[in-house]
Amino acid sequence: MRTGKDIEQLLVRRLQGIATDTENQQIEQWADEDVQHRATLARLDSEETLREDLRTLLFLVDTEAGVVRLKRMNEHIRRSIARRPKRRLNKWLPYVAAMVIAAATLAWWFLEKQPGHTRSDIVRAENIQPGGNRATLTLTDGRTITLDETQHGIIFRDQNISYTDGSRLLDQYEAAPTGHTGPPYAILTTPRGGTYQIVLQDGTQIWLNASSSLRYPTAFDRNERVVEIAGEGYFVVAEDSRPFKVISGRQTINVLGTEFNISAYPDEPETKTTLVKGKVQVGLDNSRINHAHAPFTLRPGQQGIVDTSSVRVEWVDVSQHTAWKDGFFYFDGDSPQEAFAQLARWYDIEVVYRNDLHTIEFYGKIERNMSLGAFLSILEEAGLDFEVIAKKSGLQLVVGTE
Repeated sequence: MRTGKDIEQLLVRRLQGIATDTENQQIEQWADEDVQHRATLARLDSEETLREDLRTLLFLVDTEAGVVRLKRMNEHIRRSIARRPKRRLNKWLPYVAAMVIAAATLAWWFLEKQPGHTRSDIVRAENIQPGGNRATLTLTDGRTITLDETQHGIIFRDQNISYTDGSRLLDQYEAAPTGHTGPPYAILTTPRGGTYQIVLQDGTQIWLNASSSLRYPTAFDRNERVVEIAGEGYFVVAEDSRPFKVISGRQTINVLGTEFNISAYPDEPETKTTLVKGKVQVGLDNSRINHAHAPFTLRPGQQGIVDTSSVRVEWVDVSQHTAWKDGFFYFDGDSPQEAFAQLARWYDIEVVYRNDLHTIEFYGKIERNMSLGAFLSILEEAGLDFEVIAKKSGLQLVVGTE
């Protein structure tokens, strides 16, 4: 019966090009036993993935001695490869691979065999999937419904709720307990890593970004339409004789029929309103800012920015601030803090910084449907390196410069 050590030795010989026909047959038999075995063999036979595995190997062990040893090994391999001309790289690679396997064995020994050893699990970033359609709906009577992740949104009309494909949500909403005396409001909430859409009874469409909530009435008032948002949302307001008001933190937006984006996350210092179409008036809650300011009007292409000490209006590229609704991250000179704040909410991960990154800016449009690992591989072009750690409180992304 073959042991893990036997397979390791066979793989090293194969990568060095000295395995016999019999040994290669044994390797193939081992690969045929399990899909994961075959996938492992495919990775070892690929020059590109071997290099990737060598880089990620440094994140397998968090014992101080293990980290030092693996880093020294990595630097030794880098220097050795750098000294050799490209035509000899393939000749050198089998020995690199052998060192990878040996180091992996060392990592496995530390992680699995040492009694009483505790650690924060290192996570492969490519295993962290992007957010999706996730939300909960809290009804007037206090009940909370987890919405279907295979659906994109809900339609709320005449006390009835259905999904956007026409299927009914839950009959129990119509059978809500009587005698409830609270205000007739419902709350749509997206978690970190979630997004959802809603069509209100007047036809207004709203997209909620991750970690956001929308509080709206089950029946609009005869004189006005008022909703409240925390986080980020994109609004396409249906035309109606009644004014439409959006309360978001320090401000209230008044519209008749328009499209705009609001970013009002409680953990961010600024509330940003970006107008796409139409016209909006932004009124401030002067009790929540350190200065008095009259309401101001935005034109399409303008963004109103409000914080506790100032108000300013700027012309912006609207598509940068609405790209999330269409499934993209859009960076245009964003700082690492600005860029990673979006990542943190979408991938439900905490971000910490190992050193100062103030000189780095991000540019580009990137799809939000890729894994975190694929996303980070793009950002590595900016000279950053990453480590993902699983802690009791959740996943943590450690960012630093190379």
